[in-house]
Amino acid sequence: MTDGAKAGWTYLVGAGPGDPELLTRRAARLLATADRILVGPGVTEAVASLAPDERRSLWRGDVEAFLRDRDAERSVVVLAHGDALPSLTSLLEGMARAVEVVCGVDPIAAAVAFAGLAPHRHALAHATGDWSKAVDGWRAEGHGDDAPVVVVTDASLPTQRTHATTLGRLAAMPAPVGAVAAIGAALDGREKRRWFDRWPLFGRRVVVTRPAHQIAATADDLRRRGAEPLAHPTIALRPPPNPPAVLRAIDRMDEVDLVVFTSPNGVDWFWRALDEAERDARAFRRAEVAAIGPATAAALRGRGVRADIVAPRFVAEELATAILDARGERRGRVLLPRALVAREVLPDTLREAGFEVDVVPVYETVPASGTEALVATLDEGVDALLFTSSSTVDNLVARLGEEAKPRLEGITIASIGPITTATAEGHGLTVSVTADVSTGPGLVDALEAHYAAGSA
Repeated sequence: MTDGAKAGWTYLVGAGPGDPELLTRRAARLLATADRILVGPGVTEAVASLAPDERRSLWRGDVEAFLRDRDAERSVVVLAHGDALPSLTSLLEGMARAVEVVCGVDPIAAAVAFAGLAPHRHALAHATGDWSKAVDGWRAEGHGDDAPVVVVTDASLPTQRTHATTLGRLAAMPAPVGAVAAIGAALDGREKRRWFDRWPLFGRRVVVTRPAHQIAATADDLRRRGAEPLAHPTIALRPPPNPPAVLRAIDRMDEVDLVVFTSPNGVDWFWRALDEAERDARAFRRAEVAAIGPATAAALRGRGVRADIVAPRFVAEELATAILDARGERRGRVLLPRALVAREVLPDTLREAGFEVDVVPVYETVPASGTEALVATLDEGVDALLFTSSSTVDNLVARLGEEAKPRLEGITIASIGPITTATAEGHGLTVSVTADVSTGPGLVDALEAHYAAGSA
């Protein structure tokens, strides 16, 4: 069963407890290939988003009727929270042979793993609309109304919460999809087994402001550490204003002694132009290559080019120094593919040292939309906000206007490097964290260290 969804087949798929990392490989493959995905109650957006928007919809009305009357040539995934079988068993009755059940992580198993409960099945129950069945069963076993009970919601997610109550009060409590209640032996030793909700970033709501195409990696990194990433790109990238100038620069690569990249975005957009010119990494055969930091160097390695010169930090001044040290008395022609608007310290320094520098904009940074959504998120409450460049700072401040400083008061602001920090402070913002390693993972590491130190 290594293939994708087949025409005419129905797949009853367990979505697991909510973390997309806990989705089975089979389930992920089916979500990517099925013609239609019906998303059941409690399935998180992080899991549902693995299927394109145009192919997924929420359960509405009679699912059995839909499956019976659907186009026989189309493949359908019915996606249920947790394990597939308990909630979708009724759909199997009378169904044709073209059906497959794909189990997911059971909510009780997730609560045991992520909330430190002991795996005593008789002392654990998952929500089935209300808690009455669990309450009646535990009373029948001899538990009194004052017996301690713990209810775990959103197990495995940054929004996981553990509520302490009693058996007598449990019946009146909400029973959201995926919730698990525990009593008696299941609670023994829980404090010694807790781990997830003790992580420094657990439950922290963190706004990520970098461009949309770069948010996923940072969001995944935050989610893996227990934080809740909130995507609010403040900038977007678009093609350069003068594409022919980029192609002309590529045509003259044989005349270039040094190509300098100042961001992974510059690498990405320059390679787009190389593809358009039907060129590849062999275009660099004569030139040395310099990168502003480890992330940019990694972007080059991913395209088959190893940087000869790498600045240790994401700072133009340090890259200029690294180039001058590495080149010695050798000067020559420099190609600098970068954003349309950027600091001039690097090209100016190299020109003053005797280099001939051609600055070629390969992309343009523009403000992203979404002010209302950002304001709503800030009003709901945010723990931290990540800035990954000076332009992310400038555009967020421009978006919030005079309210920028008071709205960000009390929020932990983390910056990818000293230049970005200086930009934020120039706007009157207080920066609590500046990453030593100017990469997305380095920024998340620095934020985690900040909170760890605060809780030590």
